[in-house]
Amino acid sequence: MKKLALLLVASLFGFTFLHSATAQTLERSAVVYVGSGVLEAMEISQAQGFEQLIFQNLPEPDRAQSSIMSAMLQAKNVSTMERSSSVAAQRVETLTVILDVELSMSEEGLPQIVVDQDTFSFDELTTRVSGIIRAFDSPSVRLMVFNIADQSGLFPEAIENFNEVVLALDTGLAVLNISNDGGTVCGSEYQQFEFALMSGIADRTPFGNGDGQTTANEAVEFVSERIDRLATRSTMCGVGYTVVSGTNDTDRILYETPQNPLFPSIEAVVFQETFEALFLGASNDPEAINGYLETCEYCPNELQLRVRLEEIAEQDLAEQLETEIWNKIKEDDQINRLQVYLENCQACLFALEAEQRISEINDEAELRHRETQSLDALLQQRDLVGLRTWRNDCMVCESIENAEAMILELEADELLQAENEQLRSSIAANNLSEIRSWLNSCSVCDLQAEAENAISSLRQQSEASETCLQNAGLPQQGGPRRLDEIDQTAAFASCEAVLGVFPGSPEATVALGRAHQAKGDMADAQDAYAVGMLAGVPSAYGLAAYLNYAPGEDFPVNYLEAERLALIGYEKGDWLSGELLAILYSRELIEGKNASDAFSTVMPQARDGNPAAQFFVGYFYMLGEGIDLNSTEAISWLESAVNNGYMHAASFLADLLEVGADGVDADPTRAADLYWLALQQGDATAQRKILANLRDRPEGFISRLQGHLVDAGVFNGSVDGIAGNGTLSAIETFLEQT
Repeated sequence: MKKLALLLVASLFGFTFLHSATAQTLERSAVVYVGSGVLEAMEISQAQGFEQLIFQNLPEPDRAQSSIMSAMLQAKNVSTMERSSSVAAQRVETLTVILDVELSMSEEGLPQIVVDQDTFSFDELTTRVSGIIRAFDSPSVRLMVFNIADQSGLFPEAIENFNEVVLALDTGLAVLNISNDGGTVCGSEYQQFEFALMSGIADRTPFGNGDGQTTANEAVEFVSERIDRLATRSTMCGVGYTVVSGTNDTDRILYETPQNPLFPSIEAVVFQETFEALFLGASNDPEAINGYLETCEYCPNELQLRVRLEEIAEQDLAEQLETEIWNKIKEDDQINRLQVYLENCQACLFALEAEQRISEINDEAELRHRETQSLDALLQQRDLVGLRTWRNDCMVCESIENAEAMILELEADELLQAENEQLRSSIAANNLSEIRSWLNSCSVCDLQAEAENAISSLRQQSEASETCLQNAGLPQQGGPRRLDEIDQTAAFASCEAVLGVFPGSPEATVALGRAHQAKGDMADAQDAYAVGMLAGVPSAYGLAAYLNYAPGEDFPVNYLEAERLALIGYEKGDWLSGELLAILYSRELIEGKNASDAFSTVMPQARDGNPAAQFFVGYFYMLGEGIDLNSTEAISWLESAVNNGYMHAASFLADLLEVGADGVDADPTRAADLYWLALQQGDATAQRKILANLRDRPEGFISRLQGHLVDAGVFNGSVDGIAGNGTLSAIETFLEQT
């Protein structure tokens, strides 16, 4: 048998329960549970005079008063009361009954009620509840809730019996919750509507008319909407379906709104939900509105919000349809459909585009007319220069085939000579890209074999230059990053060997120029880079640009020339050119350029795997220069740079990890490892930073660093995380040895 309970809510006069020793005569409310256990998480009012009482079962009519008295006395440790001959010295105006029952069939085949293992006929149920009503001297029941366990499906046969009980008790509002799976109705969320009614919520705007009195009609609408909402959300624990029945007197007053809140938490929820509903009423975010409607408890202004959702949906549909239409007509070369769109659109999302397209079509028609007239004149005059200009400058170019045919006819005599001259110039410069371009674009192609032989020779030169590039080329070519890392003896030997076999080899010449630069021979380096640029070698532009940026003592600085050369190298894919542009722009050495331009320049190369560019991207994210500050992105890019061998990034990554940043947890141990890695590579920035404020660094950082110093054999003190003189001396010793 399921545990069942009866809840009675009454306003009492004349029987006073106080926490103080002084009794007062106040209007009070009592909540009485009749059953084997107390409902969990039930709203409890802190209003003076509000009590909760517990019973085991429905009392017999002649024991109703004594049962209520007993429950009241047991509800508090200490009670005071005025002398009276009855439980209620004054009349109780409002009474709410919530009754948990189970339906069964009597031997006579009639529906009957089971309450906590006791079986009653409907007449007996009416009699016992009437006894409780009389004990409180209440004229009627304002609200009665039946939570009915109906495993056998008897409710349709018993509905008239329930109706008779409700009518006999003069009930203003009846709610019947039927569980047809054998379970019981549960869940405090579901059972809160009676407290909301007692608080006068159903009368307040926007639920009711706000006159301070909750009518039967207001209560029916409020309860029905709340139950329907919970059923839609599938949160009505154990309830299969619900029947709500109001009195025929729809204007009957069920509750007077109390002057002081009975349930502050309900008031708080309604207040917050009302304000949120007002905000959402002006929102264009259906997800936010639906989220509110799916989770709100009392849902004020629900109807207005659902209307708002319909408005948003209509607007979205209009925009969707207009988008589909626009995608069909936006490429039209006639204005008819575009004009129809402008005359009939509702959202008019693409009105500006449509107007612009109409203008373009009209302009194009006018331009086509002018170009056709001009071409006709040039064709009649057989004007080669004019035809070339027309072909290069035309916009619509509707008759360009006619122009090109005439140009070919007029150029026939001079074309072969021009093509051959162009190719020989490219071969003389060892410019592989120009030779390839000639093969792809030549018309007569008389020297095609010569061009292919030149490409084959340059490929052989490139293969022969591998060792030379490893010794003196840029990191992008497999060479060392810094000039002081170049083995000059090996570089000169390997590059000069290539030039001995392939005189003028552009790649070997450029690499040899870098060896000259490492040696300090700037003039020889400049000459070598000039040869490389003539041959279109990408690295030559970056190296020549860097000489203009940092030329040494005997040569002038020229930032504009450095930018010009670097831009050419950058377009050819040279990494050094991109790195130099980042320096020029971030330091604002070029007028009109700043860190934002620097970030935009290095980001594509960073994605392509350039570790120096990855460092720049991480650096800009770390400082918020040229891009919004983002510690997470900074760490990601700096880690990529370190992992790809760019040790200069290690100390910057360590700075972020040592103390942590927004969205990044501190990791002093990892920071110490990164510093140590940079120190081992002789990174000057790491050497400077490691000694700065050493004693103020985290204990975990110092301990890890001391461990590395012990492993290096320069520290024999305790690994205690304290940066004393011994630790400092050990670092200095290690730096001297590195």
